[in-house]
Amino acid sequence: MGLVSNLVSQGFEVVHWSTVGQPEAADSESFDFASTNGWIVFTHDLDFGMLLAALRTSAPSVIQVRSQRRIAVGNRRDGGSCDSGG
Repeated sequence: MGLVSNLVSQGFEVVHWSTVGQPEAADSESFDFASTNGWIVFTHDLDFGMLLAALRTSAPSVIQVRSQRRIAVGNRRDGGSCDSGG
């Protein structure tokens, strides 16, 4: 089961970047999309954390994992966010 499918099965509203944007888009484009839509960036890419720090902004939240290279952004279906703890 893929990362997005796994998170959806756990009750999160999640999309893979390639379904809402161009896979070859600059990191800043997916970063801006997540910020504008109140989503969280879940990524393996080190650039998102650096982009967040460089812009000195608090959104979007970035969850960086060390596993397969995937980007997912999302909110829980029940209205919570991926980092709300519930």
